[in-house]
Amino acid sequence: MGFLLDILGSTIAGGLVILTLIQFNFTTTEMKNEFQSTYTIQSGINEVSEVIEFDFYKAGFRVPHLDVFITAKDTSVKYLADLFNDGSIDTVQYYLGLPSQASSTDNPNDRPLFRKLNSGSASSIGLVSEFNITYFDSTRTQISAATLNTTNGRRLIKSVSCDIIIESQWENNEAFQFVTTTTKTKNFGLCLLSGKKLFIQKI
Repeated sequence: MGFLLDILGSTIAGGLVILTLIQFNFTTTEMKNEFQSTYTIQSGINEVSEVIEFDFYKAGFRVPHLDVFITAKDTSVKYLADLFNDGSIDTVQYYLGLPSQASSTDNPNDRPLFRKLNSGSASSIGLVSEFNITYFDSTRTQISAATLNTTNGRRLIKSVSCDIIIESQWENNEAFQFVTTTTKTKNFGLCLLSGKKLFIQKI
C-alpha cells in the first residue's frame, strides 16, 4: 500500500512539475510576443513620425506668398514648402487610405497613411489607426473646419498639431496594443522634443 502511495505521489509531483514547465513556457512565449508587438509598433511610430516631422517642419518654408495651405482637413492636408532647400517650391500632401488597402494586417482599425510629393505617385509611409490634424491661429486658438474651407481661413494657420496612433497588427491578449505621437510644425518655428511628443510653434 505504501509503495502504491509513493508511486501516486511521485506521479502527482511529476505532473505538477510538467504543468509548471508548460505554464512557464506559455508565459515566456506570451511575454516574447508582447515584447515583439510593442517593439514593432514603436518602430512603426518612429518611422512614420520621422517622415512627418521632416515634412511638417518645412511647411511654408520659402513660400513667397500667404497661401501655404492648399487644403486643410482633419485627416488630410496639402501644403507648399521648399522641402529640400533647393529654391524649388514643393507640394506636399498627406491623406488616409481605406482599411481595405491594408491587407497585410489583422487589425480592422489599420489604414495606410499616404504621402504624395509634387506630381509623383502617392506612397504609403506606414499603417496607422488614427491620423488627426488640428490647425491653430497666432493666438493658439483652434481654427474651425468651416473657416479652413476658405482661402482666407487657411491663411490664419500658424501651427498644426498632428496626432497619430499606431496599433499592433495582431491581437495580443485579446487587444491591439497602441502607441501615440504628436507632431507640430515649423515656420511655424521652434522645435521642442519631449518623449514621444514633438511640438513646433511659431515664435
